[in-house]
Amino acid sequence: MIVTYSSSIDCMLELVGKSRSIAETLGFKVASIVMGLNVSDLADNISLYSDIVYLVDNPVLEHATPDVQSTVLHSILEKVKPELVLLGGLKEDKEVAARLSAKMNVGCVSECIDVEVEQQSKKTLFKRLVYGGIAIAIESISSKPQVVSVRRGVFEKAKPLTVKGEVVRLDIPIQKSRIEVVEVRSKEARGVDIESAEVVVVGGRGFRRREDFKLLEDLKEALNGVVGCTRPVAADLKWFTEWVGLSGHMVKPKLYIGVGVSGAIQHIAGIKDSKIVVAVNNDPNAPIFNACDYGIVGDLYEVLPELIREIKALKESTYKGS
Repeated sequence: MIVTYSSSIDCMLELVGKSRSIAETLGFKVASIVMGLNVSDLADNISLYSDIVYLVDNPVLEHATPDVQSTVLHSILEKVKPELVLLGGLKEDKEVAARLSAKMNVGCVSECIDVEVEQQSKKTLFKRLVYGGIAIAIESISSKPQVVSVRRGVFEKAKPLTVKGEVVRLDIPIQKSRIEVVEVRSKEARGVDIESAEVVVVGGRGFRRREDFKLLEDLKEALNGVVGCTRPVAADLKWFTEWVGLSGHMVKPKLYIGVGVSGAIQHIAGIKDSKIVVAVNNDPNAPIFNACDYGIVGDLYEVLPELIREIKALKESTYKGS
C-alpha cells in the first residue's frame, strides 16, 4: 500500500496522482489520510481519487501542529503497514515527514522532484536536487515504510477514479499538543501564485538593468500573467529573491515566455510542463530554442515593445469586434 498525506488538498491530489502510477507498477492500492475537525466532506471528496481514505475527525485536530499530525500518522501507519508514505511539499508537511520518520525509526528523503520504480528490481528510487540545484541525486530507502516528502507542483493532479474509494473512519486517542496556538491569521494575498498562473513571463541575463524588467511588467499586464526571473538574475545579480527553475518555482502555465533566457537545463526542467513555450533571445544558438514551440531571434529591447503593441492592438480589435 502507498499512503499519501498533506495539509493541502492540492498537494494531496498531486501525491495521489503520482502514487497511482507507482501503484499500478507495483500492484498496490493507494490510501490517503485526512485529519482535522469537520472534515468528512473533504474525505468524501478525496475518495473520488483514492482507493481508501482514512478519516480522523477530532476537535484537537482543528489547528493541529506537526507533532500532533505525525503522532496520528504514526498510529495509523502502525495499523495499515504501508510500503511507501508520500507527504506534501508544504513547510508543515516536511516537518511532519521528519518527525514521522524519527518516530518510526525509518529513512526519510525530503524535497523529492520525482519518484520512479526500477523496472527489473522493482526498487523505488527518489530524485532530489543537491549542490544548490546544479545536480540531481538518486536515492533509495532500505527501511520500511519509506517516508518521502515531495516538492509542490512537480506532479500532475490525480483524475477521478471510475469507482469511488472507501472512507474508513478511525477513532484514535489524541493527546493535546504541548504547543498552544494563540492566534491564526490569514496570509496577506500577493496576487496570483506563479506556480498556478496560466501565463508566466520570465526574464534572464539578457536584461542589462533591473529597471528594464518594466518591459516584462508591461508584457505581463497585456497578457494578464505574472513575472518571474531565472536563477542567475536572483541568486547572482541579487535583483530578486525567488526564481523559476528546478531549484526554485516549478511552473506549468498555458503560456510561458522566456525573454533573454539562455535555457540552462535546470531552468528547462522547471518549465517542462508548460503547454506553449515562447523564447526571445539574440543568440540563435541559445539552448532554449531547442525547448520552445516558438522562437524569436532578436534584441529583447526591440522585440518586447513591438510584441506588447501587437498584443494590445489584437486585444483592442477583438474587444471592438465583440
